[in-house]
Amino acid sequence: MKFERKTLKQIAEMSPEEKEAYYTAKEANDADVRKGEIDAALDPILKGQKTTEQQIKDIAETVNSIEEKVRVQMQPEMKGFLHTVIKENHEAIVEAFKGREHFSFTVEKVPAMHMTNNGTVSNVSGLTYPTGSFEVDNDIALIRVPENFILNVIRNTQRANVPEYVIKKQQVPGEGAAAVVAEGAVKPLIQKKFQNTSTMRKKYAGRIEWSEEFVMDFQALLDAIIDMFELDVLTAWQDGLVDQIEANATAYVASSLDDTLPNPDNGLAIVAVMQQIKSLGYNPNFAIMNPADIDAAVYTQDQNGNFSLKPYIDASGNKIAGLTVIPTLKMNQGEALVGDFSIYKEIHTGFIFRRGQYDDQFIRNEYTAVGEVFSVINAAPAQYPAVVKINLATVKAALLKPAA
Repeated sequence: MKFERKTLKQIAEMSPEEKEAYYTAKEANDADVRKGEIDAALDPILKGQKTTEQQIKDIAETVNSIEEKVRVQMQPEMKGFLHTVIKENHEAIVEAFKGREHFSFTVEKVPAMHMTNNGTVSNVSGLTYPTGSFEVDNDIALIRVPENFILNVIRNTQRANVPEYVIKKQQVPGEGAAAVVAEGAVKPLIQKKFQNTSTMRKKYAGRIEWSEEFVMDFQALLDAIIDMFELDVLTAWQDGLVDQIEANATAYVASSLDDTLPNPDNGLAIVAVMQQIKSLGYNPNFAIMNPADIDAAVYTQDQNGNFSLKPYIDASGNKIAGLTVIPTLKMNQGEALVGDFSIYKEIHTGFIFRRGQYDDQFIRNEYTAVGEVFSVINAAPAQYPAVVKINLATVKAALLKPAA
């Protein structure tokens, strides 16, 4: 029944029972009216929410579909590439989603080396594809290279821009010294002196070139090539840091262990170098050695085949006299680098990747990509004796006790 509002005069003429019934009906009607107004206000909001929920559902279905395809078809290199693309387009995706707009973006993969499929990929001698059933394994057997380690040893920081030069002050011998003086006597003059030293920035870089046909022929290979290219540049950079530290390193001179040990080993050679460094006031923290030299120090036996107990080396060879040992094939067998590596500080950019065309590449459907890292490493020359490069055989010969 539709509610009919009464005037004040009509309400005054009602009996108490009629008034109670009227007000009850009025409250119910007002509640219905408010509900209708609220529903009318919420309707566009709820419709938008339903649209958003559908968009989220569509995105979830798309992501699930992509995940399934990645799990079945894609290699780890492609996963990393997709992560980079989504990260680069993150802001545009978020803005489009907030505005409830349709959005799309084009993924243009960075192609691989400048060669045709005849040059970049070849068959081993005697290989012919079988006529029967066969499967192509898309995992790539890479050429093994030693792992990079130097950033775990020296202080380093990454910046967007690396200065061309780093100026570092080093203290040099001054004049005067503190002394005991009598009452009223003139105090000795003490003068401190310093020198400025300079280290110049270096750029480690490389380039690759590719044809558009290569991308068409080897879509699964190109991402792996980009990863390998990046690793090549990063390895050249970190090898350059190691080379610079080795060039600055000093030689073994002497320690109190010289001419005292009847059977010195690689571990004792490291201990002797540590003593030399400590005598200069530094605190050695790393020894960089070839894995074969570490094993030769840890696993030694007497004439009866019993393993030697060496309290200065832990069972796994990770520590020598408390010094952390870094095993790496970047160090030649028979050599070692020992020192207080905290004297070094390095600044570098991230891996910078750019692509473009030069000369007549545009009309040849060819492209070029360059990758580079800028880096500067510095330590004061006065601190170079804190790091020592040794020949293990030479140091062991110095430690050997002369025959009676």
